Amino acid sequence: MMIDPVETLLRLCLADTTVHQLTRGQIANQHKFLLNDGAASTAWEHPSQALCLVPTNDAAATTAGLLTGRMNVYAFGATPQRCYAVWAALDELCRIDYRRVVETSLGKVLLYSTNLDVSPFAQFDTDLVIDYLIGSLRYQMHAYALEDV
Repeated sequence: MMIDPVETLLRLCLADTTVHQLTRGQIANQHKFLLNDGAASTAWEHPSQALCLVPTNDAAATTAGLLTGRMNVYAFGATPQRCYAVWAALDELCRIDYRRVVETSLGKVLLYSTNLDVSPFAQFDTDLVIDYLIGSLRYQMHAYALEDV
């Protein structure tokens, strides 16, 4: 069974102590900030630092068992400086130049590379009233869990 690149990259970020501490575990494939004053148990504290990895519209390519693709990255924060702190921690994580094994719900995934391929672009969301950075992350990973190979 082919692995899920979103889950793999989210679990990679959640397992990194620096990224996890900065975001307090607020890492997902879509933000969980509430637009109103309603109280939801799964809502993220607002404003706070958070990280979202969102698949792009272009499909990931699979060649000879290698899955290559791109994700949009959103680093949220109460100020631009706090957004940059999250971005810098993710950049450090992506710069590791050796293969890593990431535990997912489908098994262990061999992650060959991750890199932030553009400088982040600063934005302010007027609906959420929060700063964020947007950029993209490229990845290469084995398309199947190691147990299936």
